[in-house]
Amino acid sequence: MENKRLCSDCFLLVRRQLVTLHDNLVERNHVFNDTIYECQACKHMIRLSHVPHQWSVMEPVEAEEVHHNAKTA
Repeated sequence: MENKRLCSDCFLLVRRQLVTLHDNLVERNHVFNDTIYECQACKHMIRLSHVPHQWSVMEPVEAEEVHHNAKTA
């Protein structure tokens, strides 16, 4: 699977641990102290952990792994 680069907004968000979102982030899921966002520009999933406040890039799920999990479910 091709490893895409982060867009400049996501890169700065994660690198500098900014307090505000950028315009391309769309909330996908909220669980307890984590909120998952998808960037509409680079398609990366970005996690915001609220305690402590920290942005991180989520590992992409391999297509083969998703297909395997669908068979076992």
